[in-house]
Amino acid sequence: MLRAFAWTAVGLVLLITGVAQAAAQAPVGDSVTGDLSDPGDPFTDKPGLWVHEIDARSGTAGENAAGTMSWEIPSVKDITWTTDVTCLAAEGNTAVIGFSGTATFAGFRGPVAGLVRVVDGGGPASGQDSFEWAQVGGPFGGFDSPISGPTDCSSYPGTYQPQALIAFNRDSGDIVVTDTPVRPTAKHQCRNGGWQRFGVFKNQGQCVAFVRRGER
Repeated sequence: MLRAFAWTAVGLVLLITGVAQAAAQAPVGDSVTGDLSDPGDPFTDKPGLWVHEIDARSGTAGENAAGTMSWEIPSVKDITWTTDVTCLAAEGNTAVIGFSGTATFAGFRGPVAGLVRVVDGGGPASGQDSFEWAQVGGPFGGFDSPISGPTDCSSYPGTYQPQALIAFNRDSGDIVVTDTPVRPTAKHQCRNGGWQRFGVFKNQGQCVAFVRRGER
């Protein structure tokens, strides 16, 4: 009897630990991570593009966006972008990321800002992930001071000039977009039909109960 109780206690501890670990591993916001490499296509004069790093993150509603991105166009004189993330809007497998930083070409440097749009089309080597961007500035853009990046990523390309390059991971890499559903954090968000915008509650009572569990 004592041995059975001991095993029951051990099982309970493991169960609680597993639940705690699962909660700790659950996404707490939106994010875009990864890299990709497209060698280009010499038959169509499409240049290659290497996305060295995407590490963008925010809250579930795009708040407190942060992170870095860097990419380059390999050529005789590589064109390289090194940027900070200024906004993020993730919806399903697509995300728009704002950036501000520096573009370098043949020893010339210039401030740059704009928007990147990525699509998480599949897993590694699927050839379906894509990366494109729109910007102002650059090594010869005529700007002497840093350019503030956008704070609204709700549309693409916005007021920025689209670039001609769109890369697909036909060579290697994988971009992962995580769109974490928005959940209520206060009871007033559930009232006056507010519960419906979260898309998971059947009525206001369920929404309020969810907030109460979070408060405890």
